[in-house]
Amino acid sequence: LDDIKQIKNTAGGTVNDAVLAICAGALRRYLMDKDELPEEPLVSMCPISIRDPKSTSNVGNQVVSMTIPLHTNIEDPLERLAAICAATREAKEATHAVDAKSMMEMADFIPTQLSTLGARVAAENGLANFVAPAVNTVITNVPGSQVPFYSNGAALVRGWGLGPPTDGNGLFHSIGSYCGELFIGITCCRAMMPDPAHYAACLEDSFRELKG
Repeated sequence: LDDIKQIKNTAGGTVNDAVLAICAGALRRYLMDKDELPEEPLVSMCPISIRDPKSTSNVGNQVVSMTIPLHTNIEDPLERLAAICAATREAKEATHAVDAKSMMEMADFIPTQLSTLGARVAAENGLANFVAPAVNTVITNVPGSQVPFYSNGAALVRGWGLGPPTDGNGLFHSIGSYCGELFIGITCCRAMMPDPAHYAACLEDSFRELKG
């Protein structure tokens, strides 16, 4: 985690910016190895909390989606990191332009049952094969405790998150931190990414590249 913070301090960004840059570099490496890197930058969906830190409400999570270009078309890793930092700042400014309550109300505009039915129909008819996806992957970063957890005297050593791949979006990144370490867990569709171990190696290479 200290290395991640060093990376984000170099660019004047956040831990999340550094994580996005690591994933972006890994995606670029992986797709270049397959000779499938698109000219247009890949785009990630990033869930973000819009809960007011001053609020005393006990209501559950207040989360909306932020769409961030990963600038996989930029070759230089530090330039790519700087571009991602700028993109997240711009997206956050746009998010804060609308108050949190209004954004949550917009999410409730379509009933859950109706949106689920629509997703099922789209999957059954393979619509993802005919419509360009709005995002190419999901990257969600949930900061964890820096104080160790125990259960009946047994220490929690580390853990990885799992996220659901969806039709047309076959790669999910679950990032978490715990006791000075940061973990990236990936869940993928094996038809779209048949060699996740190679992608894991690309993540390591991307991290080392940014760390210098």
